[in-house]
Amino acid sequence: EAIASASERAAVAEIRASLTVQESQYRALIGELRDSEASLRTAKKMTASLLEAQHEKEAKVRVLKDKATAEKVACDELVKDLQQQITELTFYLRTQKQVDQSPQKVQEEMRGGHVVTTQQDQAHERGSGRARGRRKGNR
Repeated sequence: EAIASASERAAVAEIRASLTVQESQYRALIGELRDSEASLRTAKKMTASLLEAQHEKEAKVRVLKDKATAEKVACDELVKDLQQQITELTFYLRTQKQVDQSPQKVQEEMRGGHVVTTQQDQAHERGSGRARGRRKGNR
């Protein structure tokens, strides 16, 4: 250093000061990088956790949809059966009313006789035999 001129010494001092500033900036950047890496790891963990929760919820939704579909099918079948029972009951009540409105002699003949139905009534009975048989079994 004894040989260096004053301008060279000033230049060296300036370079050292610049180097100190750059080292400080480097350490700050390294600290920010480490913080960013830690934030990234945390975000990845949260993402994985959220994805797992989403998959669990989707599975629950699928199960609930399947249950709802099965319940709808059961309800539709019940409604169909009840509609069939209403049709049969309406037929029975209409027939009973006609019998009640018939003359006494006709009513007595009907008690000991057979019921002859039309084709429409026969088709009705074929379609309703399943529901009628089920009700008899439940009695």
